[in-house]
Amino acid sequence: TMNSNEWYQTYLIPCLVQVLKGTLLVSTKISGGAHDDFQKQQKQQQNNIHQTVSNMVNGRESILLSNALDIWDSCHSSKSSSSTAATAVSMIELIQVVLERRSKDVGVLTSLVIRGQDNIQALVGNDEKDNGNTISSSVAALHVDEVESDEDEDLEDHEDAMEVESTSPFPAAATSAAITTPTSTSRSKRHKKAASKSKKQRYRNKKLSNKQSYYNSKRKSTYTRQEILTVPKLDRLYQEQVFRLRKTTLEKLQKSITKKPTSRYYDPLVVKIALRLAEPHRWIQWSNEVFATGENQNDKHHTNSSCATFVNMLYTLLQCSTGLRTAGAGTTGVQSAFMSQLAFDATLLEGLWTSASTLLKLQDDEQPGMKQNRQQEEEYKLRELSIVKTMSVFSDLFAHHLLAVNDEEFLSQYTSVHHHHEQASPAAIVAEDLIGRLRHLLYGLYWIRPVVVTDVGIPDQVVAVVAPSSIDAPQKVDFETQLSRHRARLMLSGTKLWNSLYERWCRLVRSQSLTDESSWWFPHLMTKDDTNAVNADVSGTHIMHDSDSEHDLHNSSSMDIDSESDDNDLNDDGSDSDEDSDDEHGQQERTAAEQESDALAEAFKDPKMARILTCIPQALPFDRRVKLFSSLLHYDRLRTQDEDADFRHMMREMAEGDGGDFANLGVGRIRVQINRQNIYSESFKTLNKLGNHLKKKVQITFVNQHGAVEPGIDGGGVFKEFLDDLIKEAFYPDKEHGSTVPQLFSVTPLQTLAVNTSRPALLTQEQHQMLFQNYEFLGRVLGKAVYESILVEPQFCLPFLNKLLGKQNTLDDLKNFDAEVYKHLLNYRNMNAEEIEAMGLNFEWTFGNKSSTRTVELIPGGSSIPVTKQNVILYVNLVAHQHLNIQGSIETKAFLRGFRDLIPASWVRLFSGYELQKLISGDDAVQGIDVAGLKVTMQYAGGYHPDQPIIQSFWEVLEEITPEQQRKFLRFMTSCSRQPLLGFQSLSPAPCIQQIRLPDHLFDPAQIKNIEKNTNLPTSSTCMNLLKLPNYRNKQLLKRKLLDAIESGAGFELT
Repeated sequence: TMNSNEWYQTYLIPCLVQVLKGTLLVSTKISGGAHDDFQKQQKQQQNNIHQTVSNMVNGRESILLSNALDIWDSCHSSKSSSSTAATAVSMIELIQVVLERRSKDVGVLTSLVIRGQDNIQALVGNDEKDNGNTISSSVAALHVDEVESDEDEDLEDHEDAMEVESTSPFPAAATSAAITTPTSTSRSKRHKKAASKSKKQRYRNKKLSNKQSYYNSKRKSTYTRQEILTVPKLDRLYQEQVFRLRKTTLEKLQKSITKKPTSRYYDPLVVKIALRLAEPHRWIQWSNEVFATGENQNDKHHTNSSCATFVNMLYTLLQCSTGLRTAGAGTTGVQSAFMSQLAFDATLLEGLWTSASTLLKLQDDEQPGMKQNRQQEEEYKLRELSIVKTMSVFSDLFAHHLLAVNDEEFLSQYTSVHHHHEQASPAAIVAEDLIGRLRHLLYGLYWIRPVVVTDVGIPDQVVAVVAPSSIDAPQKVDFETQLSRHRARLMLSGTKLWNSLYERWCRLVRSQSLTDESSWWFPHLMTKDDTNAVNADVSGTHIMHDSDSEHDLHNSSSMDIDSESDDNDLNDDGSDSDEDSDDEHGQQERTAAEQESDALAEAFKDPKMARILTCIPQALPFDRRVKLFSSLLHYDRLRTQDEDADFRHMMREMAEGDGGDFANLGVGRIRVQINRQNIYSESFKTLNKLGNHLKKKVQITFVNQHGAVEPGIDGGGVFKEFLDDLIKEAFYPDKEHGSTVPQLFSVTPLQTLAVNTSRPALLTQEQHQMLFQNYEFLGRVLGKAVYESILVEPQFCLPFLNKLLGKQNTLDDLKNFDAEVYKHLLNYRNMNAEEIEAMGLNFEWTFGNKSSTRTVELIPGGSSIPVTKQNVILYVNLVAHQHLNIQGSIETKAFLRGFRDLIPASWVRLFSGYELQKLISGDDAVQGIDVAGLKVTMQYAGGYHPDQPIIQSFWEVLEEITPEQQRKFLRFMTSCSRQPLLGFQSLSPAPCIQQIRLPDHLFDPAQIKNIEKNTNLPTSSTCMNLLKLPNYRNKQLLKRKLLDAIESGAGFELT
């Protein structure tokens, strides 16, 4: 009832897999044997058969696999295909066995094809000269040091193996071709070479095992910084190994060109197989057959085995695509068709997640080392390996999947609310469950049993489960070593996915929370003491400041906005130079990310904690990160505001005869006199030139509108008031009342601030320079506020906050900038082909307002390229990119230069965008102030105590007044209208109410009518957080006087 191809698929391919496995196991089976002579004779006969078949297929694995793929494709070309999960698994097992025997060619080439950065297709041509040129140019493009390899020895080993007939080992149709068995001489030669190579490999493995055992023993104690490298550096090490593997592979291809066609290392058939294995449709088909039928399988063991076989192969093929950056999201702009198609196959994603969840649940029920049965211990280890591989594959694919899923689609597909209403199946992926599972895995990889530097490496393409003495089998590598390498790879892919989910959570947290904030926190790290977490000697001196370098640093998990070229910014034409970046540029970016991460990591004593803070800071609660950030600032201020050290430096400079502005910069304090009527212009003229010297203490003396110097000595409070007023004037200039401050920021429809991009079209070079200096000054002013832990008013839009963090904005960030444009772009995505064509859109976009407009091309020649259903997603993302990352980028760069003069980029990357806003202006969720918290912290002096009637009346009044009045009171007392981020207990010095005694005659009944006129108002010493409160005799008088004081808005002459 079957045609020949169906018979081959159903019976011959599974049989062939068993034969090949039998060939690999022949050495162990020969050593067996029964006690009975008859059984020994039977065993010997069986071994003879295995040996014969081994000789027949040896060296022809590629031909076997090629014809098996032909059979499979032929069977599935018709609609009446009778494929099952069993036949799919048999096909995958055949690929696995072939890759075990030829893992250095087919497996590596396939992985490189999937990576999508090499034109392997060009190697299949018939013209060897052309191929050689192509390969030579590919190898010449590799700017890496020579690495040690055994390629010459490998070429010799495989020359004899490839000297066979290229006819099919089994019939592709109804006829069968003869197979020539290799001669005994060739077989003996191969045996000798294999034995020699095996001996060398065993020595290497023993050496590696000893090295790994050493570091395994170290894991029981403390860790050094040399072992616990930052994750960007671990990623760099992994990518370097991928790079070397690629280099070695292409060099082998180049050398093979000179060999005769029947004996060269890489023949065209091998390359063609790699290209065929990299076709995504077949893996989607196999996944549908493996996962879709899993629930109907009666044999659970068979089902688990089928899934494991499929995952193992997919894990192998994705080895060159793993990393902290999602394929296609980096600066190379290369998109992997394989990743893109697999990432959007629902059956594959849900099958991988279901398989991983099942294994994780089993693993949760057991603990290593608790079982007495050795077999159960082995099962636990093997299950851990399966979890690591499955989650690594899932993380790579799902992170790629999330690139093209907007927030609305994500909420509808992957949140528990949706699944509850739609009665989704248990196999559906729920974000909350995924976040929890990833947190558990990453907690083990980062903290419990952290990945160390020696763990990083590309595991064997296929883990050998065969006897190491087999002729063509790879040597068995120590299981713990292999598991460590797999765990290191999971750390990279798992971190990538976890950070991607966290970025989405941050965007949605104010409108639709996916999960509670505590779901991101690592266990046992939520309340850890941070008293001595920071290295005082390196926190301020070893951090690389961006002002010292023209090359801004990049975040390892997302692109820095500074990666755009200056020319592009100056022209503002929308061109994106990132698309032309090469591998070398990518390596430079990763190096910059490592330098920044390492600089921040050195500031913390615990290397494990440093690794977490530099890559997944969300694993610690926000309050803990604020405390650590405050410690970094504290130790840096001790260094920069050390007046004694500055004085010694000044005297040394004077003794050496060097000049300098010692009046300001040499004595630790900068004294400035500012007229309140021209606060912005005078501050710009006086302070902007200081650059990062603005870190020093600044003492302000105000001059009022009459030209008189206001009384009062600045002990910190006057400066806080000055900074608050300056920032209000700079970010919210009152044009209606004649403010001359340039409009550097504009208000978005969401009432947040964004860079003002509507500057005049024609500006002179001098005007451009002055504009950018103003942005630099604003950056320094805001940086100074953060540096001194002074909360200020400006509320920035999320895309701008992302730029402060060095992150690239995406389409979903547009709704936090211009919700109307975001809505229109989403509508374009949902239109059909006819509707899009009727719109008459091209790849260009018009910006501006009614008075001035400007049209830019989104891609070169975009004005003549129509938008279609096929490219509308690209169009939508380019428009969002233009709005969020290109427009105003040069102004943002200038602002960042000023901001990073005081606050290194790596420090603020401890926080998300919304958390950074809290760091700047406090928690907006708190209306007014926390009166109860202030009451607990308040100190009393001058005879006051908390039980006195006047103090009780004071707290009643403070609770009764409006939130706006409460903030004015806080400003009156502390010079800052926003309460400290860590609560009033973090104020230094502690807030205090001091009694001011009023004369008794004021309360004489005869003078009662004039009491309000004759009694003083409350005053304050903001530098001491001190409220000087007269002892009023009744609550009504207290309330009126207090409101008069805080509403007056007068300067320090009031006191």
